[in-house]
Amino acid sequence: MDKKQKTDLVKTLHNTFEDAASVVVVHCVGLTVAESTDLRNKMRNENCYFKVTKNKITRLALKDTKYEHMDGLFSGQTAIGSSMDPVMAAKILVNFAKDNEKLVIIGGGLAGSEAAWQLANHKIPSVIYEMRPNKMTEAHQTNKLGELVCSNSFRSDDFETNAVGLLHQELRLSNSLIMKCADKCKIPAGSALAVDREKFSSLVTKHLNLSLIHI
Repeated sequence: MDKKQKTDLVKTLHNTFEDAASVVVVHCVGLTVAESTDLRNKMRNENCYFKVTKNKITRLALKDTKYEHMDGLFSGQTAIGSSMDPVMAAKILVNFAKDNEKLVIIGGGLAGSEAAWQLANHKIPSVIYEMRPNKMTEAHQTNKLGELVCSNSFRSDDFETNAVGLLHQELRLSNSLIMKCADKCKIPAGSALAVDREKFSSLVTKHLNLSLIHI
C-alpha cells in the first residue's frame, strides 16, 4: 500500500466513524479469507460496515471523531464493525460468533455491551475487555459499561413513520439490552428516545455484571 492509498483509507475510515451510530471492535485472529468474506457480506446486506485494518491506520482515522477514545482497544489483529443504528452491527457479529470462536468482541460501549449480552443469552461464554477504569478518556466520566459520551438520544422512537423507530421495535423483539435499559431510563423528548445517561449506564452495567466477566 503506497502513501496515497493509506491516506485514502484513513479518510474513508474517518468518514465511516463520523457517520456511524455504533462501532464494534473485534479480535479476529485465525479467521480465514472465506470466513472474513462471509462476515463482510452479512454486514453489507444489512447496510453495515466491516473491515480488518492495521491498528496504526485505524487510530489515525479515529482522530477528531466521537470514537477517538476507543484508540486504546486496537492491539493485536483487530477489525471494526459499524452501523447507522445503535446495535445492528453487534447483532450480526453475535450471530456470526455463535458458530465461530475465532471472533472475540471487545470494548464495553453500546455495541460491545449489546453483543456480549446477546451471546450470554445464547449460553455462549463471553468476556468484556474494557480499558476503563485503568485507562480513562476525556470523553468518559465513569467506569460503567454502555456510557453515552456524545448524546443521550437514540433518535426517533416513532415506529409508524420513522425507520429508526421501527428498528427500535425490532430490537425490542430481539431482547435487546440497550433497548431494555433505554426504555427504563427514558426521559421526555417528544417522539425521540432520550435517556438519563447515569441511570442508563448503571442499568447496563448491572445487567451485564450478573452474567459476564470483565477484564
